[in-house]
Order: sequence, then C-alpha cells, then structure tokens
Amino acid sequence: MGWSEIVIAALPFVTQMMHLAEEAYHNKPKSGEEKKALVMEATKVVTEGMTKLSTGGQKDTWETISEPISKFVDAACGFLFGSRKPE
Repeated sequence: MGWSEIVIAALPFVTQMMHLAEEAYHNKPKSGEEKKALVMEATKVVTEGMTKLSTGGQKDTWETISEPISKFVDAACGFLFGSRKPE
C-alpha cells in the first residue's frame, strides 16, 4: 500500500476523529490546536499500525503522509465547522 492510498484510506477515520475532538472540547474555547493535535496523534497511531502490518516502514510513511493529513484536517475543519467563529 503506497502512501497516497494510506492517506485516502485514513480520511474517513480522520473525519470521525475531528467530530470526536469537537465533542471532547466543546466547552473549551480556543482549543483548535489541541483538537488538531488529538486528531493528528490518533491518525499517526492508526497509520503506524497499518503500515507496520503491511510494510514495516511506519516512520517513513508517517513522515510522508503527515503533511497531507494535516492539510486535510485544516480544510475539513473549514468545511465542517466553518459556521462557527474562529478560535
């Protein structure tokens, strides 16, 4: 499984984690950085597990996919939660 396939496979998980992060921090103003860190760390753990089973190259894979995942989180936040005031 190539890194682009891993990114695509991870997007539904990332989206669900974003919703969970929103729920977990709903009473905490200005928690955007914490929410993103939660989503990124959870995604890292999952992708490391996936790549460990398939390739053994989990560190290299995360280094490759973390930027596209991070950009997806930023874009999806704007789309999913854009009606809220920025934090």
